[in-house]
Amino acid sequence: MTGYGAPIKRYTTDALQATLLQERHDSAALIKDKELFWALFCKTMCETGKPKLDLSFIQEKDLIVMNAREHAYGSIREAVEGIRQLFERGFNEKRSICILPIHPGVISNYSFIIEPSPNVIDLTHAEETILYTFIDVIRPAMAPLAKKLGAICTPQRIAQKIVYATDLHTTVTTDAFCITWDKKKHLIYPIPPQKPEEGPELCSVLYEQYKQQKLCDFTLVDREGRSVKLHSVILHTYGGESFQKLLTNAMQEKESKTITFPEYSIETLELFAEYLYLGAAAFAEALYAKETADGAALFEFASNWQVLPLIDCATNLISVADIDKEDLESINALAERYNNKHLKQLVAHFKEQQPAPLEAGVEEVD
Repeated sequence: MTGYGAPIKRYTTDALQATLLQERHDSAALIKDKELFWALFCKTMCETGKPKLDLSFIQEKDLIVMNAREHAYGSIREAVEGIRQLFERGFNEKRSICILPIHPGVISNYSFIIEPSPNVIDLTHAEETILYTFIDVIRPAMAPLAKKLGAICTPQRIAQKIVYATDLHTTVTTDAFCITWDKKKHLIYPIPPQKPEEGPELCSVLYEQYKQQKLCDFTLVDREGRSVKLHSVILHTYGGESFQKLLTNAMQEKESKTITFPEYSIETLELFAEYLYLGAAAFAEALYAKETADGAALFEFASNWQVLPLIDCATNLISVADIDKEDLESINALAERYNNKHLKQLVAHFKEQQPAPLEAGVEEVD
């Protein structure tokens, strides 16, 4: 059974791929593919369309469910395909298009044709149902559908010439839609660049490679000839101005991809490498767990090479160390040599914490 007495059927459409292409602004793929364009239309109807009598669109996750009678489903698909073809023509030819539906008021018992036009959806030979489905169902979705495709839909009123079989001519003013392409989104209709997929930051990736000693192209050598291999891009980016000049200018270290540090141990160079990959904040947290780390040596290294954030990290490391009288003298010498305000304040704090010297004739009692 067909017509209004036919049962309502359930038609499903997978809208996942159309949604992904829309998010990527891939208008070309959506317009050229009949099924993708239909899926995008159904998705638009779910968002903007209201149920019409025995017709409804419902979204169930990535599926769009259309409940309709068979003849209504076929009529809507036919009209939507006609719209798609016009979108494709305008998209390919880089010009505006005018969608001019036939006004339902001209329906009569007489046959008629519309004056030929390349920009008209020809519904003259369709049953009356398709005309009303266009007015009731498709027309409300035209503007949001165009927007999803990077176009602008402007309603217009256009005079439409009707030619009857009896050669009687008449003109009917009817609603039309002018589709123009948003040039900000489609200059010569390129697809806008996709947003990069979220993933680990570059430093995290390089840090994992460093721990596995993969693709490390630069070597730091300590006073005993032991070495630390790391990425030159990390050293150049986060090592400070001194290392940037050394890696940029025509120096021996740039050519050999090796720097020798005759004053420092492998432990200090490894701490420096950790700082480069982790950054000051994360490195400072990790540093407190290294009970045997030599804060004074790290401070001297950072000061000599002017790695400013690392100087503060080393100062913080010194602040939590167990300091005896001999250590305090060494730290005070560093503070004076590099005229470091924070380290001088730390030395003053340590001196306040030192026990007062015993007076003459007074013995210490256990």
